[in-house]
Amino acid sequence: MKNVLFITYYYAPANTAGTQRSLKFVKYLRHFGYNPIVLTVPVEDYERSSALYAPIDWNLEKEVPENIEVHMVSSRQPYQFNSYFSSIPAQFLFRPDFAVSWVIPAVAHGLKIAK
Repeated sequence: MKNVLFITYYYAPANTAGTQRSLKFVKYLRHFGYNPIVLTVPVEDYERSSALYAPIDWNLEKEVPENIEVHMVSSRQPYQFNSYFSSIPAQFLFRPDFAVSWVIPAVAHGLKIAK
């Protein structure tokens, strides 16, 4: 089987539409000869930020296929930048959305997985 790195911000147990799509893709990739490796954020990142809030549904973890490798990389939350950029409103710093601070750490970790 070929490995495929599946990068998604929202994944189980976050209960969003994006989570549902990601879960189904990961679930069925093995049927087509691919071994999915998931890169996502830890649950704490959903819970501690109102801007990125996603309801948690622990039952969704039951849908994750067995032996799926899941890597979690934390993102910097908007409130963590307050001391650095206190004079700039957060909506101007985080374009296109508040999850943009996850891109650089996710790419760095994804490159490590790919090696």
